[in-house]
Amino acid sequence: MYLKLSKSIATPIVFCLLLSTFLHADNGHKKSGIVGISDHQKEKLADQEISRFAYMDANCASEADEIERYEKAQMAFKMSMLPPPTLVTECCEVATGTDDAEEIISNGAYSDTDPNIGLGVAGAAGVTGPAISAFRFDCYNIPQGAVITSAYIQFTAAGPSTRSASFQIQGEDADDCATFSAANPPSARVSTSANVSWSPPTWVS
Repeated sequence: MYLKLSKSIATPIVFCLLLSTFLHADNGHKKSGIVGISDHQKEKLADQEISRFAYMDANCASEADEIERYEKAQMAFKMSMLPPPTLVTECCEVATGTDDAEEIISNGAYSDTDPNIGLGVAGAAGVTGPAISAFRFDCYNIPQGAVITSAYIQFTAAGPSTRSASFQIQGEDADDCATFSAANPPSARVSTSANVSWSPPTWVS
């Protein structure tokens, strides 16, 4: 089949062909004839992609929540099947002479032979002054993972005190601290960041 064109309709057909080429060629590719999409179409596609990813993220978030709830329920069930915890009370004294020591802050004078450990002010190697007093307790059998509900230390006064006092109590940051010595005095130990302030009232002998 073929068409025979007369001069009267040639011009409109050429116009339509040119218009069609103009509508379908975009992004500077009019001459090469590459078909593109308009900016409006690009915006619509971008909106659809954003909506699709938002939907996918929402599904992932809901799945993660479901997994977390399942794991919590599973852990709660396991804990409910365990026997109730046993409450144990431990009481311990300083065991050996080197497990309590005094160290003068100003010059590092050290002593672990004094039968009475001074608190706040102590005497060591013929020097008296503000001191670090340290105590090591090596008779506890606390298993790993045990929960310590409370702990306290108790002193027995060797003499009266009529003045107010203020102390700071810290622990040694070690899994198994060694006994004290002149080569490894209290000041050489790494202290815990946690501490407790103690301001006892006056005491009697």
